[in-house]
Amino acid sequence: MSSVGKNWKIDEIIMNYWETEGSKEKKKLELECYKEFKNSNFDPSFIDYLRENDCQDLADEMQHFAEIYQKVPHEHEKRLAA
Repeated sequence: MSSVGKNWKIDEIIMNYWETEGSKEKKKLELECYKEFKNSNFDPSFIDYLRENDCQDLADEMQHFAEIYQKVPHEHEKRLAA
């Protein structure tokens, strides 16, 4: 099991995501997932773990988040946005 799989918070998000039907609740879970993914330093096994646990939508969102995050300049960086 990867270190991602040992994080009970991710498992909790996954289980709640499976059970949630409302878009507002799913959006809240997505935000929690973004935080956990960022805290994992964008560990690629995080996305794999979501896919392995039937959370394709969340996995796609996290992959997109990682791509966008890499493109956007951050406060500590001196580069300019296009």
